Amino acid sequence: MPEAESRPLHLHTLDSLIADLVSGRPVQTGAREHFVVPDKRTRSALEWYRKKGSAGWTANVSAQHGEDLVDTILQEPPELPALSTRPANANNRRLRLKKLEAHRFAGLHKFGTPDAAPENYVHEFTSPLTLFEGRNGSGKTSLLNAIIWALTGEMLRPQREPEAAEDFECWVAAAEGGDEPTAHKLSRRISWPDFM
Repeated sequence: MPEAESRPLHLHTLDSLIADLVSGRPVQTGAREHFVVPDKRTRSALEWYRKKGSAGWTANVSAQHGEDLVDTILQEPPELPALSTRPANANNRRLRLKKLEAHRFAGLHKFGTPDAAPENYVHEFTSPLTLFEGRNGSGKTSLLNAIIWALTGEMLRPQREPEAAEDFECWVAAAEGGDEPTAHKLSRRISWPDFM
């Protein structure tokens, strides 16, 4: 596929991206920028990982894995068919925040003792646009920080750039309900599940 026909990165699925990279097809990464895996051995190694599947990317590496990888690197990379990408309008999908629940998060909880913790702070969003107003110290910035922290892992600081925050625990509930929420330890790099 010539560079003029290369597909933009944001329209790729993981499978279509790997198929193009293994086959030596360029991927459009900017207005006039393209990325292509530079050599056949790297493309062959990527094909080895593609065939292993996602479990193979994080599995413990054994001596046999190493031998298989070396054997694959010495082979010609395959020419894989171009897979369909996401439709151009796929980026119109919007995620909507439905509910925020926090426990002793910044200024959202002023009361409670070490022996008697306060109830969780819960806010359910009922419209596409929500405005908050209140006196200084009433928790407006804390609420915003809770949302930003959950999405990016960063905290707003007055008159400074956002700062990375520590890892935290959260619970994710399925959109359709039914299943119990699942607990997750999240850091500043978050990959949201598909059901959100």
